[in-house]
This record gives sequence, C-alpha cells and structure tokens, in this order.
Amino acid sequence: MSLFRVAIHYGINSNGFLSYDTEAKTVSVDLPEQEWVDKVIAYLNDEHAIEHATGLDTYERLNVKPLESFR
Repeated sequence: MSLFRVAIHYGINSNGFLSYDTEAKTVSVDLPEQEWVDKVIAYLNDEHAIEHATGLDTYERLNVKPLESFR
C-alpha cells in the first residue's frame, strides 16, 4: 500500500487530512465534522470544469474528476 497524504485546514481552527491509496485508488477523509467529510468526498467525486493555462494569457477548458485524474 502506498499512501499520498495531504493536510486540510478550513474554517477558523479545523484541521484534518486526506489519504489517497495510489495502488487501490481509494481516498479516505479524516476531518472532525462528518458534514465536511461528506462535502469533501462529494467534491472529489464530482466532475468540475477548470481553466487550464496553455500560455501566458490563453486557456483551455477541461472537465476533470479529481480522483480519476490524480496521478
């Protein structure tokens, strides 16, 4: 098992972390409030349109799902 971990800070003094298993391609969210765990998991599983810079002032729109596009 190979884990990639990222710390999360939100609100005034709330902290936690994400753990991504790069082999199983699964994520776990460790936050103090279940409401925020659910929000983060929903965000990571939804598709998002982002503007990707292709030059200094040119962009292309990409549709990504964060967990599927993680390398």
